[in-house]
Parts: sequence; structure tokens; C-alpha cells
Amino acid sequence: MRKIFELFKWNFVERLVSRIDNFIFNILVSRIGENEYAVHVILIQIRDIVESFIQGFGDGITISVGIASGKKDELYMKQVRKVSKTIINISSIIVSIITCIIAFVIMKISLNEENLKVIFYQVLPILLLGIYTVMSATYYYAIIRGLRDFKFLAIRNFVSSLIKIIVATILAYTPLGIIGVWISYLIYCILQKYMSKSRANQLI
Repeated sequence: MRKIFELFKWNFVERLVSRIDNFIFNILVSRIGENEYAVHVILIQIRDIVESFIQGFGDGITISVGIASGKKDELYMKQVRKVSKTIINISSIIVSIITCIIAFVIMKISLNEENLKVIFYQVLPILLLGIYTVMSATYYYAIIRGLRDFKFLAIRNFVSSLIKIIVATILAYTPLGIIGVWISYLIYCILQKYMSKSRANQLI
């Protein structure tokens, strides 16, 4: 019972930190300007759609790793890791291209004013780099989840979110504005990837 409670506690903390992080992130952009916030909302929707798709990949790997861990089957674990890594490497490029297509379709439907389109085009490359980083890191996230190291995930989220909010707060009030805020998102993605990669390598 104690072990189950520990898993629940750290899983809850991990997700709570993510929600608070997103809340503050959105508030920062809303204070920059109405045009910037309008574009930001669209970009967030694109990000959420794509990340839901990415989560599907991660869940599949997490389940496979969990099964291998439960069986204590080293050979099966190696096969899972090898196949998962190959799928993720290929899918990272494909998902980034699909994201770009989705972004342009939504932009055409949602944005009519030229000044909004300019902001959109400025921020889109940062979003694409972030999505690519998240997708390429899915393998490491899933390994950690499959081995149930939720405490690390909670700590990782707290550290990366704190850095993201600090950077976003500073850059939001510079001439970079919304671009600076989204740079903080990219920094967050990179931090999460390499922290997770380091931990996953320790676990396996």
C-alpha cells in the first residue's frame, strides 16, 4: 500500500507542476499584448494536438517496458528498447513535418490579419524545434515511466518548469516579447530531454 501511495504521490506532483507551469506561461503571454496572445493560443492548440499524438507513442513504449520489467526478461527489454528507439527516430521527423502542415492549415483558417501572421511565422520555428525535441525524447520519458520512477519525473518537471518560468519572465519584458517566451519553452524541452536521457541510461 505504501509503495502504491508513493507512486500516486509523485505522479500527482509531476502533473500538478505541469499544469501550474502552463498556467503561468499563458499569463505571461497575455500581458505582452492582445495580438501576441491570439497567436499564442493558436500555437498552444497546435502543440497540444501534436503532443497528444506523441503521448500515444510514449504509452505504447511505457507498457512494453513495464511488461519486460515485470517479467525481468532482459532479452525482451533489449528488443523493446531497440525497436522503440528506431520508431521514435523515424517518427520525430515525420511528426515535425505533420506539425508544420497542421500549423499552416490552422493559420490559414484562423488568422486573417497580416500582423498576426508575422507573429505566427516568427514563433512557429521555435514550436517545431520544441515538438521535434519532445518527440525524440519520448523514448527516454517512456523508459522512466515504464520503470515507475515517478519521483524523478516530478523533480525533473519542477526544475525544468522553474527555469522555463524564470527565463520566460525575463525575456517577456525584453524586445523579444512572445519570441522570448517561446524560447523558454524550447529550453524547457531540451532540459527535459537531456535530464531524462541521463536518468534512463542509469536505469537501464
